Amino acid sequence: AVFSNIVNIFAWLFIIFFGLLYLLSRELTEPLRYIAQKMKQVSLSGKNEPLQWSTDDEIGKLVREYNSMLANLQESKEALSRSEK
Repeated sequence: AVFSNIVNIFAWLFIIFFGLLYLLSRELTEPLRYIAQKMKQVSLSGKNEPLQWSTDDEIGKLVREYNSMLANLQESKEALSRSEK
């Protein structure tokens, strides 16, 4: 009886911690999914909007590089347009 109670307690703890881990992992990966979605929308023909991120963490560095890439893409698009004329 004691052993089955201990197994039940650990099983419930495992389920609770697994649920918390799932929720925390979704919260931590949400910014990366947002950036990936925006990267899929980048095109030469459309208006590409830079991303806003308020902190200077790893995600902020990624957003800065993304915005820099968009600026370079815009410059290349304008240079290509000028050279075609």
